[in-house]
Amino acid sequence: MKNSYTLSMTKIAISLPDDVASFLDQVVAEGRYPSRSRALTEAARILKKQERERLYEQALRTLNPLEEKAEVNAFGERETEWPKY
Repeated sequence: MKNSYTLSMTKIAISLPDDVASFLDQVVAEGRYPSRSRALTEAARILKKQERERLYEQALRTLNPLEEKAEVNAFGERETEWPKY
């Protein structure tokens, strides 16, 4: 079974401030990640997730709760409790 790290990969070269590179070396030495590459991959995944959540929250702010309720009610469905926007 392949894990997500053995799927299609793109190799890149980056420059990091010394303190960031030292931090990566520290978390690898502590065994929290097997390599700098894995640590940076996880950091990028976290950033991607945060961006997705930010976009989702932004979309939620554009919703009008009254319009949403009216649309659902038009289909004969009733919600007992609506989420807070």
